[in-house]
Amino acid sequence: MQKAQREPVRKGRTTLVITITLMVAAAGLGTLTAVDGPAIDPLARAAQDGRSATGSVSPEEASTAPDDPQAITGDPALLALAKDEGWSGTGEEADPIRIEALHIGADGRPALHLKDTSLHVLIIDNLILGDGTSDGVVLESVANVTVRDNHIEGTREAIVARGALSLTIATNDLVLDAVALRLVDVRDSSVVKNQVTLGHDGLLIEETAVGSSRGVTIEANRFEGLRGIGIRLEGSDHTVEKNRFTSGQGTGIEVSARSVAVLHNRFDNMTGVGVALLGAAGAVVRDNMFSDGAANAIRLKVSEEALIEGNRFERSPKSAVYGEDDHAMTVRDNDFGAVERAVVLHRAEDPLITLNRITGAHQAVDLSQVVGAVVSRNTFLHSSMSAINVFGGEDVHIEDNLVRAAKVYGVYVTGGAERSSVVRNIMHETPFGIFVSDAEEALVGANVVHGPGTTAITLVGTTGATARDNHVYHHAHGLVVGRGATATHVTGGLLRQDAWGIIIEEGAGKTTLDSVSVLQATVGVTITRTSGHTVRALDLRQNGQALLLVASHDNEVVHNRIEGNRLGLHFINATGNRVYDNLISNEHIPGDRNVILESSPGNLWNVSKRPGVNIIGGTWIAGNLWHDYTGADADEDGLGDVPYRPVPYSPLFDEVTQHADLPTGPLDMHPLVRDDHTRHDPLPYGVPTTPIEFPE
Repeated sequence: MQKAQREPVRKGRTTLVITITLMVAAAGLGTLTAVDGPAIDPLARAAQDGRSATGSVSPEEASTAPDDPQAITGDPALLALAKDEGWSGTGEEADPIRIEALHIGADGRPALHLKDTSLHVLIIDNLILGDGTSDGVVLESVANVTVRDNHIEGTREAIVARGALSLTIATNDLVLDAVALRLVDVRDSSVVKNQVTLGHDGLLIEETAVGSSRGVTIEANRFEGLRGIGIRLEGSDHTVEKNRFTSGQGTGIEVSARSVAVLHNRFDNMTGVGVALLGAAGAVVRDNMFSDGAANAIRLKVSEEALIEGNRFERSPKSAVYGEDDHAMTVRDNDFGAVERAVVLHRAEDPLITLNRITGAHQAVDLSQVVGAVVSRNTFLHSSMSAINVFGGEDVHIEDNLVRAAKVYGVYVTGGAERSSVVRNIMHETPFGIFVSDAEEALVGANVVHGPGTTAITLVGTTGATARDNHVYHHAHGLVVGRGATATHVTGGLLRQDAWGIIIEEGAGKTTLDSVSVLQATVGVTITRTSGHTVRALDLRQNGQALLLVASHDNEVVHNRIEGNRLGLHFINATGNRVYDNLISNEHIPGDRNVILESSPGNLWNVSKRPGVNIIGGTWIAGNLWHDYTGADADEDGLGDVPYRPVPYSPLFDEVTQHADLPTGPLDMHPLVRDDHTRHDPLPYGVPTTPIEFPE
């Protein structure tokens, strides 16, 4: 049939300018059916939108009958049809055959069906209108085909390629299609700058055998208002870059492929997940922007070695990154702003979460039953609940993070977690800095916890926990060993200007305090209604009270420096304690005292003389060095010749003098004496003796 000569449909990006009224009538299309929706009248839709929904159709063209669908198999048939239809081009790379300016309506067949060809073909500036039951462009076992600047609307599948090589699909306008693009077993191809609008699924890349789909580049496309998946990837070595996803109801990008790169994409107002890695291996999700989504920005399940890096997340009511049963993933150098949860992982193995900045999250990092995690060098700002949560799992390491102004917890570890470590973190203005509960062999070490706050470090229900070399400043409670904590070891570090420095609470099991400095607290160390602890080699200076025992028995207080406090040792209903080899020097102003005992008889103030280096460098372990001991040491063995009793009590404590042990005070049978026989002058309360360095 002789066809009237037509101008191409100059769709491009800017020239969809005329109506489709006469074209629809000539094609006999009537209405189009939207996917999962009511019938669409193209005329009404164009009028409502104030534009053409399909393409540029002139009044002259509208009077011409639409083109017939074309089905072409093999290069010879393609050359013959090109000659018959007057299509230009020789099929060489520099001169492709141009299938151009066709206007094809739906009749149940594919509009263009090209099969078993290798000639270079350019399908350009065509208008295809479907009825929801037919396909647009179908390419089977072809190579070297470019599909560009076409408008395809209302089809079942707008562009389909199976077993194709070296395809280019670019700058097409695909509207209201059930599937805009489906590529099956396609290799070394590109999908670039297409507009996909209001259909169900955008781009589906599938493989029927391992390695049959590989190396597709998907770049600078726009996917708007889709009900299903924007892009779904199988196969390997695909790149998804600089695409934009807006107002989608389903997943933006779903990856079950190997070695896929998702780079520089933008996701806005997505109802569904932004990027889903489902069984993916070696995926890279880098430098993307996620904004105002209603679901997870990135969801992982059974993924291997995923890298999530350099992304920005804003205003998400759910978890930005959510993973289940993943292995060896890395979440690095991302920026999370105003999200419900930044990173949530369940049952993951060996994840690394590092160098992220998380601002205003409810719970920033939440790890449940995770093994081998490292959470390192992140910045957490203004979390409305907690910065880092660990529930269960093993060998989780939280290190070198900065936490500022979390509303409740800086780090919370619970749920039977085993061998967790919280080390070298810095925390500011967080009520509960580090809270470890129901955990085994936890290590809390070398952290800096600034106040103001409620409790800097809490160990409750732990077994074998160690708190080592922490620096704590300006809290109501510096370090608390609470109910159910057993075999706890607190060693090294500095606590300064806390109301209560270290507290061992009722119900706590055996605890060892070793080589800790507690300065300028209201009460340095408190042990209440629990027994059997060791207080060894502490530096207790410039406190209101240095050591308070309440209903606590069978403790050992040995080799401590207790200096410059308003009150050194205060025992209330505390008996059977062993206090020896301590330096006790606490008189500066009237009312300061070394010892006050209330209903606390039967404590031991020295041990039998035995060789060993004592608290002042002498050669015998026996009693304590008391600053106000004035007895002689005739044999010069460093031990006083007469027992020590404290000086009389001041009127400040007259109300407790009725107790039998108070008038005479403790009795140290072997008080220590300096080799030079000089009195040890007490240090003044509240004045540090050496500069105190407290890291910022």
